[in-house]
Amino acid sequence: MKTGTNNSAAPPLPPRRRWKRIRSLLISTVVLGAAVGGVVAVKNLPDPPPPPAPQPTPPKLVRVQVVQPRELVDSFILPGIVEANRVVKVAAEVAGRIEKILVHEGQDGTRDQLLIELNTDLLQAEHDRARAQSEYDHRDLARVSDLAKRGVATTAELDQSRTKAAASKAAFDAAEANLRRAKILSPIPGVINSIPVEIGEYVTPGTTVVEIVDIDPVKVAIDIPERDAPWVQLGQDEKIFLEGRFAREIVAPVSYISELADAKTRTTRAELSVKNPPVNGARVLRSGQIVRVEMRRRVIDNAILVPLETVIPQEENGQPSYAVYVVEEGKAVRKNVRLGVLKGGQNGGAIKDTQVQIVSGLAAGDRLIVANQRYVGPGQPVLVQGEAPAKSEADSSAVAAARPPRQPAPQDDKQSK
Repeated sequence: MKTGTNNSAAPPLPPRRRWKRIRSLLISTVVLGAAVGGVVAVKNLPDPPPPPAPQPTPPKLVRVQVVQPRELVDSFILPGIVEANRVVKVAAEVAGRIEKILVHEGQDGTRDQLLIELNTDLLQAEHDRARAQSEYDHRDLARVSDLAKRGVATTAELDQSRTKAAASKAAFDAAEANLRRAKILSPIPGVINSIPVEIGEYVTPGTTVVEIVDIDPVKVAIDIPERDAPWVQLGQDEKIFLEGRFAREIVAPVSYISELADAKTRTTRAELSVKNPPVNGARVLRSGQIVRVEMRRRVIDNAILVPLETVIPQEENGQPSYAVYVVEEGKAVRKNVRLGVLKGGQNGGAIKDTQVQIVSGLAAGDRLIVANQRYVGPGQPVLVQGEAPAKSEADSSAVAAARPPRQPAPQDDKQSK
């Protein structure tokens, strides 16, 4: 019985599978080699240069204003309307035909000036009749009185005679008054504004014949808001601003304050009395003209005022707040402030013309930044316009950094040779 070894070798792989295995080995080898090469290359790279040193912030050019307390007039501006002091419609007191008109529209008139004359034919006749009757009754009273003294006339006859004399005297006085009233006089001084009648017209008592306007002085009427009404007092002088041909500022007293406020607008009417004489033949103020009136509330002593444009609005803890910048030791310092009264710019003026009171946060002598204040930050170096720059290490570094690099001087050709 033969015994022999069993050589059970693995059968050879098919060519296709064998090729896939070889390819996988080759790819793994290439990837491993690339990784090793990359690590070696990274280790051989030079160290990166250190980051450049931070350059100091150059100083910002600013302009400052030294804070100085002064008197502040707390006021407000209101529109005012010019009104005539009085407007009188002169009416006829007796009936009659107009015979003469002795004035013309636009004429300056005086008190008791003759304006219009009416026809007096009937009035004169009535006057003469009443006078004659009065004279007769007085003569009759004298006769009855003499008879009564002698006991001839009774007391009743004497009383009747006295009554007739008194009645006729009253009738005569009325006729005389009517005759006088045929001449219509001006009750006030002023300008003849209109004459709505013509010569030849027949007028009855109550017919308006002349309208007279008293415009010296005039009234400037204003409506004061409810919150400001308590500040206004009678006799208090206020400023009135005119524009146009007669642009000027006028000071006039408060002459009237209404005791009743308007229920709809919640305003109180007040009036200022302003003298209005002719200037070069024309009145400075005319009825219906709109003017600006500056009304005072109070006067605040030692108030700190700054330009409104220097105040920077901000927000802290969800609440609006305000800040300004001042210069201290060559640096900008932010200070939170509390605002008070606005001054100026209340009639369409620019913000740069408006000032605001600083209630707290600033003190007298502080150097307030009034130009470029929105381009600085807390602690930033600043250079005040018109002042020499502060000699500090930071400024020296900034100047050195801004200076261009110095070029080497060219060498002599002979020395180089």
